[in-house]
Amino acid sequence: MLVLNTDLNGLDIKRRLMMDDIINLLNNGGYQAKCDETNVSNPPTDAELDAIFGTPAEVGAGWFTFLNDAGGDANVYIVMSTGNNWWQGTLGKCV
Repeated sequence: MLVLNTDLNGLDIKRRLMMDDIINLLNNGGYQAKCDETNVSNPPTDAELDAIFGTPAEVGAGWFTFLNDAGGDANVYIVMSTGNNWWQGTLGKCV
C-alpha cells in the first residue's frame, strides 16, 4: 500500500505540481494532461509555441502538452520540448 503525504505546502511550485499529477494519477487511474486550444498554423510554428508556452529553455527538457488547434478537433498535436527545440507530432482521430 502506498501512502502519500498530501500536505504540499512546504514544496516549491514545480514539485507541488508534480506531486499533484502523481496524486491525480493514483486516484483516477489515468493521467489528464493539459490541452491548450489556441488557434495556430498547421503545423504550429516555433514562434507560436514560444508565445503560448514560453521557450523550450523556459519550460525545460521533457515538458510536453497537447494542443487542439482553435478547439476545433481537426488538428491536434502533442508538443514536446528538448530544452533547446520544440518537437510536435500530429495526432489522428480514432474512428
